[in-house]
Amino acid sequence: MVRNLVSHGTRKFGKVVRAERIVLAELLEEHGITQEQLVDLGIMVGTDFHPGIRGIGPKTGLKLIREHGTIEEVCAVKEKEIPERLDEIRALFLNHPASDEPLPASRMCDEVGLREMLVDGHNFSERRMERALNRMDNAGRLRQGGQTSLFDF
Repeated sequence: MVRNLVSHGTRKFGKVVRAERIVLAELLEEHGITQEQLVDLGIMVGTDFHPGIRGIGPKTGLKLIREHGTIEEVCAVKEKEIPERLDEIRALFLNHPASDEPLPASRMCDEVGLREMLVDGHNFSERRMERALNRMDNAGRLRQGGQTSLFDF
């Protein structure tokens, strides 16, 4: 996953925001949890598919998942209701297509493809996209045409 892709180099709350590549295996190892526990943590703190469990934020949720292992156990200990349709919500995260193919070697970005995907496909701001593309062009990281890959960042 790439976080802060379009905000790279801008200031937010006095800090410079940088694009960040997040690798799932590294994140799981760093926090000492499994992918299933990460999904339960996301459900507890809230997702697009579920409002979360009141009173459990990211830090508390991580601590509880480490201690109790599953959202069901956390709910039992904290005397909270188990979220409705929990298995369906989990399935949205755990049963999606994935690939073990190696990442492309290119470090270049296809400007046209990236603009189509982010601005046209996901309604990113044209102004912010233009600034980000200008920075990439100045760094020699843009190409015309070809396959777009966010893994180049």
